[in-house]
Amino acid sequence: MQTKYILGDKHPTQNLYRVVAARAFSNVEKGDIGGYIANESCLAHGGNAWVYNTAWVYDDARVDENARVLGTAQIFGNAQIFGNAHVLGTAQIFGNAHVYGNAQVFGGARIKGNAHVYGNARVCGDAWLYDGARIHGNARAYGDVHITYPVQTVNLTGHVINFLHDRIIIGCESHAYAHWLENYAEIGAVNGYSPQDIESYGAFIKLFYRLNRSFITT
Repeated sequence: MQTKYILGDKHPTQNLYRVVAARAFSNVEKGDIGGYIANESCLAHGGNAWVYNTAWVYDDARVDENARVLGTAQIFGNAQIFGNAHVLGTAQIFGNAHVYGNAQVFGGARIKGNAHVYGNARVCGDAWLYDGARIHGNARAYGDVHITYPVQTVNLTGHVINFLHDRIIIGCESHAYAHWLENYAEIGAVNGYSPQDIESYGAFIKLFYRLNRSFITT
């Protein structure tokens, strides 16, 4: 496999080295200086994977395929970033976490443990995913939400419902199940949803609650 980069200057305080592009690929030109990695096992020479800016990848973590790590993001532990995934901002991915597919993790988000983020999922803000959490499809997790359970997602008329163990997230609205069951019509009206959309959302909220109430925390 053709060498994609070489290791450049050492970080002034860490055992990390700048990556320097040895050839042009994707939006990277030969000679471009990227972020920091601990060694060549942290960044694949194949594909278009790259570590940009002042991002760090270290320990046994790896960035592979066409994934990108940007900003001051940190990937460490045994974390794996691959596919077309993007991790940026001040996000941290660690433990045995995986981010892949077309997923994006940004802001101050933290993904750890055995959590997986994939598909077209987006995790941002101060959201934390850990333990066995799974975020996938078109799911969104943002703000200060902490998720330890898998998320089930329903996509209706362009809007996504994210069912967690303790809350439902629809757009910018995040509430406990009991609150949604009592107020979904009012919430929908305030946010400009059509009567048909409100009826559909209400039906799914009630159905999901009936089918999964054994693990739901209201």
